[in-house]
Amino acid sequence: MPGERVLFVHDFEGTRVGNFPSRIDYIAGNLDVVRLGEGDDATNVLRVGEGGDRGGNGCFTIDLPETLPEQFTLEFRTMTTDPQLRDRVYVLSAGSVDRPDTRCTYPPPTHLEVRTQYTGLKWPDGGESGEPGGYRENEWASVALGCDGDYCKLFVDGERKANVPRWEFPRASAIHVYMNVYRHSLYLDDLRIAEGGQRSLYDDLEANGELSTTAIRFDSGSATIRPESGGYLAQVVEMMQAHPSLRVEIQGHTDSDGSDTFNQGLSERRAAAVRDHLVAAGVEGGRMTTVGFGESQPAAANDTPEGMAANRRVVFRRL
Repeated sequence: MPGERVLFVHDFEGTRVGNFPSRIDYIAGNLDVVRLGEGDDATNVLRVGEGGDRGGNGCFTIDLPETLPEQFTLEFRTMTTDPQLRDRVYVLSAGSVDRPDTRCTYPPPTHLEVRTQYTGLKWPDGGESGEPGGYRENEWASVALGCDGDYCKLFVDGERKANVPRWEFPRASAIHVYMNVYRHSLYLDDLRIAEGGQRSLYDDLEANGELSTTAIRFDSGSATIRPESGGYLAQVVEMMQAHPSLRVEIQGHTDSDGSDTFNQGLSERRAAAVRDHLVAAGVEGGRMTTVGFGESQPAAANDTPEGMAANRRVVFRRL
C-alpha cells in the first residue's frame, strides 16, 4: 500500500519533448522525454533508446529532500518496445555505491531489478529473491517496492514478486535508476517515493476520525481510477466488510491545476467513482455518502509537484 507523505513525484508532463527532465540529475546515457499516445490519452514519459536499430543505456539520480525513511514506498510505471525482451530497470540507493557506473549497465548490489522476464531484489553476497515475469512489450506495468526497515516486498501490477525479511536497502538522500535496452526503446513514467506504507486502516480511522489518502490515483483530469489504486481500495473493502455498522463520507479533493468550477466537479466525480468501486466490490451503497471540495481545502501548498500530489487526495470520514 503506497506511503502517504510524498517525498518525490514526477510524471514528466512539465518537461519539453526532446529534453532531459530538470528535476532529476543526469548521470550518463541516451535519455529524453517523448510523448506517447494521442488526444486525451497522450502523455509525456522518459525514454532510453531511440527504436529502430538504436538502443542504449541511461541512468540518473533522484535527489530527495531528506534521507529515505525507514518505512517507504517507491513506485513507477515502465514499458518496452523490444519483442526480444532485452531490457531492464535497476534501482539502487546512493548509500550503496560511492560513484555510479557511468556506463549505466551493471549496478552494484544491493539493487532492485525489473525486466520482462524477471523481477526481484538482489544483495551483495549473490543472493536474490524474485520470480519470473515483469513488464511487457508495448504494455505499461506498475512496479511498487515497499520497505519497513529491512523487510521489503516488491510487486508488479499488484502481484507479489519478492517478500524479503532482511534486504538492507541503505537509507540515503538520493536514489539511482539505470535503464538498459537493445535496439528498441524502454520507457519510465509516474515516479513516486513516499514515507509510510502498510498499516491498519480501521485503527487509523478510529484514532483520527478520518482517513486521508493519496494512494487512490486517477487519470489526469479524469475520475477514472488507475490500477495501482487497487491495493488501498481492497483494504477499504476489507475494513468496511469487517465492520458492518461503519458508515463513511467519501470526500474528493484536487490540486489547483484548472479552474475552480472544473476542479469542483472533478472532485465530486472522483468521490462518486470511489463509491461506485466499493459498491461493485460488495459494500452496501447506503453506508457511504460522497462530497467534493475541489481545490478549496489544500493539504499543502500548490507550488511544487509534491505539494500538488498531496492535494490530489481522497478522504474517508467516519459518520
